[in-house]
Amino acid sequence: MGLSSGKRRGFFFSGAAAVLLIILTASVMLWISAQNSRSARAQLLTEGQAMLAFRHSFSDGSYEDGPLRRVSEVALDQTVKHAKGGAYSGINTGTDRLRDHFCNQLALPDGHLRAWAKEVETLGKQVGLTVHIEFPYDDDKNDLGNCNIEMATYKTVKVTFPATYTITDSTGTKMSGKMAGVLLDLDINGYEDAYTYLKTGGSVTRQIFFKDSVATDAGSVAPTPIADAVRGKSWAYGKTTTPLPAAGSYCALNKEKCIVVIDHTTPTDIANTAGYAGVILRKEPTVVADGTAICNGNPVNAFKDTGDCLDCLRYVGDGDMSCAGLGVQGNQISIPFVAVSSFDKIGDYVLIDSKGAENSAVSTGYHRIWDIEKLRAMSVCGFYVSNPNDAPDFLQRMTTAPGSSLYGIEGFAIGVDWADNGATGYSNVDHVFFGSGPKDGVRVKGMPGCRNVQQCSPDTPEGVASPFGHFALDNTGSSPHSGDYGATSILCTADGAPCD
Repeated sequence: MGLSSGKRRGFFFSGAAAVLLIILTASVMLWISAQNSRSARAQLLTEGQAMLAFRHSFSDGSYEDGPLRRVSEVALDQTVKHAKGGAYSGINTGTDRLRDHFCNQLALPDGHLRAWAKEVETLGKQVGLTVHIEFPYDDDKNDLGNCNIEMATYKTVKVTFPATYTITDSTGTKMSGKMAGVLLDLDINGYEDAYTYLKTGGSVTRQIFFKDSVATDAGSVAPTPIADAVRGKSWAYGKTTTPLPAAGSYCALNKEKCIVVIDHTTPTDIANTAGYAGVILRKEPTVVADGTAICNGNPVNAFKDTGDCLDCLRYVGDGDMSCAGLGVQGNQISIPFVAVSSFDKIGDYVLIDSKGAENSAVSTGYHRIWDIEKLRAMSVCGFYVSNPNDAPDFLQRMTTAPGSSLYGIEGFAIGVDWADNGATGYSNVDHVFFGSGPKDGVRVKGMPGCRNVQQCSPDTPEGVASPFGHFALDNTGSSPHSGDYGATSILCTADGAPCD
């Protein structure tokens, strides 16, 4: 499916300026109300105390936790929107600087922070005080002063914007000072990703959001092994179910998308596996001696699988089945399977995977059940994760040369808008997919467009012309994303069960 524009960050970005000013000046108005009430009862405060109380109402915690936060969020949203009209040449370089635009939004005569300052000065007059708030920024000289915007973490922006104030009472007594104006936690959740917008020519608007309950960085969505098996062949992804699911249930209606779990291999049990994507047998075969086999003209001790087994094998040595009379001897099935000692995750979605397309008893073989749901969730739900290896950060995504950052973030470009090029395959990591470097990726088993061999193969119609593409990760270079996402073991490569 294509990327959804999702909910806009409408927290207050679409509201009128009057609403913003009400929020910004609430603390001052509350103080004035309290002062008038006190004055009606008794003259309790001296002029100096009144000045101190008024200063506290706008310059202490309320400045950093209220006004600056609000106006900075608005200015940052407008900076993103401005970037969508054309990427900035850089964050701290060139004439079209991201930082310069952000600071302008705050400090120009009609900027948000100026508007707040004027409102506070007006409120000061109501209680007999002359208030002046100044921001050290001169746009005509292109002097940024100490105004700055930078990443504090991968999902928070640090804003620095100092201000000075002077309060004068009716006696001419003055009080002056500085407001530090430093925020460390301007959350970027919900802001639009200018990078995606620009790279799609404005056809897709994507919202940045994180899902910490699922994952925070690339490594935390890595596939997790559930169980190692002793036998198995090929691979398949699906929802696990008992052999006779309830009528009308998902697996009763979609057997081809489910993996059936069985405990025995009687003819009835095997018959019940028909139509499913794969099988998990909760029983390991019993291996017994079975006379000799002739290999290269010499008799060699042979072994065979007995008891509950699928594609029951007869072999010599360490799984060698190259001699006459060896190989599958009974209970042969045509669909992927694994045989494990135990498995209790009925109803979960899993990937079953083996090293080869045929069953094997080789001790170095590979048969495993995987949980890949976090990686799938990231691809389907569209949330972002941190990747400090080579991803651009939130601010860099608004520039012409994103580069990489310690606070880099990335998501997956997946959906009908960007179906890959037939059998070639592109990495679905957004900045690789849209970047100028190599795009080629390797398909990943169990991911969108690769539910089974037929869907994932470059040699089948559905494997070539899927409307949703085939999820892939780049697997070359010094820091491939297949490694970042811990997916190397389930790639469609020669080391695993084939995808063709």
